[in-house]
Amino acid sequence: MMCPPELEDEELVVRSRTGDVGAFRGIATRYYSLIYTIESWTRNDPGSVSQWLQTLPTGASRENIADYYICEACHDSPELAAPWAETLTDDNRRYNAIERVAREWGRQDRAAAEAWLAKVNLPDERKQGLLNAFKLLR
Repeated sequence: MMCPPELEDEELVVRSRTGDVGAFRGIATRYYSLIYTIESWTRNDPGSVSQWLQTLPTGASRENIADYYICEACHDSPELAAPWAETLTDDNRRYNAIERVAREWGRQDRAAAEAWLAKVNLPDERKQGLLNAFKLLR
């Protein structure tokens, strides 16, 4: 499953998931090529991707790329994804990313996820929902 943002064209989304990059034109080709590269690179070397993200100028493009990085990195390296989730400027997007990282991290290391949640800027009701979910894991 791809994490947001996705293009609205259903055919492009389906083709991107199958890796049929040659079927795209123009912006869609570059967009999905970049996303595929970020996802693949993150699976292989999440630390290097995090360092590379730091070199990008702040703005919407960096946030979109960071969101994909967070989505991929949270599975195997939530400790690397967590700081990036906190950098997203849109509240809803940031909250969703924080919750995504917390859920994955909670499955792997509940204590570390709880310690991070105690410090992170997330509304109390959302934080409490995650903490309650962690209790069900064990």
